[in-house]
Amino acid sequence: MTTDLAARVRDALFESRYVDGVLQVRTIESDGIIQLVGVRVALVPLQALTDLPPVLGELRGLVREVVGDETAIFIEPDVLGQPTSHVSTEAIVIRGAD
Repeated sequence: MTTDLAARVRDALFESRYVDGVLQVRTIESDGIIQLVGVRVALVPLQALTDLPPVLGELRGLVREVVGDETAIFIEPDVLGQPTSHVSTEAIVIRGAD
């Protein structure tokens, strides 16, 4: 995989408002032809699980604009998520009074 292709795929994915980060871009080539592009992306929080399929479809379309119609595309949403800042207990727990 050329670094240029990976950069173009990353740039295309960041056009989506749902992408918080592009964690990996990988390809499988055969005889100099890219057969598969796989990406792992961190997504912004979605309201419901039913929101995920249209988002994945949008991301697949953005990658397809870069690699063409003959290349298979695999999108893996990062389910572990990006590390978040620490939230103090005081922000969650209401203190009681004796």
